[in-house]
Amino acid sequence: MQIVAIHNIESGVGKTSTAVNLAWIAAKNGLRTLLWDLNSRAEAGLFLGANSDPNTRMSNELAGRVTLADQIIGSDYENLAVVPGRWAYRNLEQLINGAADPRRVVKSLLKPLADEYDLVVLDCPADEPELADSVLAAAEIILVPLIPGPQALDGWQHVLDICRNSRLPVSSIYPFLNMIDYRIQLHREWLVVAPAELPRLFSAYIPFAHAVERMSITRQPVAESDATDRVADAYQALWQELKRHLDEPVSDS
Repeated sequence: MQIVAIHNIESGVGKTSTAVNLAWIAAKNGLRTLLWDLNSRAEAGLFLGANSDPNTRMSNELAGRVTLADQIIGSDYENLAVVPGRWAYRNLEQLINGAADPRRVVKSLLKPLADEYDLVVLDCPADEPELADSVLAAAEIILVPLIPGPQALDGWQHVLDICRNSRLPVSSIYPFLNMIDYRIQLHREWLVVAPAELPRLFSAYIPFAHAVERMSITRQPVAESDATDRVADAYQALWQELKRHLDEPVSDS
């Protein structure tokens, strides 16, 4: 089982849309995929038709009475399951704070599922620093969506700082450009020559597209609602690049 985290301290940069579309593509490619929505806004599950389970007991899971597996529900898509986000996830912060080794909490919760899934995608909240530390420690690869601009570099640096302070390998962190608007000069410039502060920048990028905005209406991954949209091809390219890194050994640096 491999674990990929989508993380950035900035809100509105496309973490959830990235997590949903990548998880859907992985499942379409035959990987048994689990999307864990760690955001209390619960949007990831909403986009996959996975928010209507009446047997939600996350607060009990955090109290140690049931396992994370009890929170998993099916989605509308084959090979794709979801742990939906809920307000009870705020209790996860308490679990992390009370743990002897807070960084191992997320990884420990996922460990019993190792034989059930090939890939876990973690959709991370922007404003939970302790949770972010535990998520990043669990992931083999961390994808950081960035919208060109000064705040993008600040967000990227913050993720690097978390990993360095926790002695995690920064070589597993990959930025990619998201919500690219070709009308904006800075966006076009970053596509040609990205800032030197962004090593390991993915060549694949996601353009700004109304198809992504419509996910909240269609409640579907982009390719399900419009497979001909250019952003559907862009997510496929992003997945292919991610998959190449997942297939390679990760080195510490």
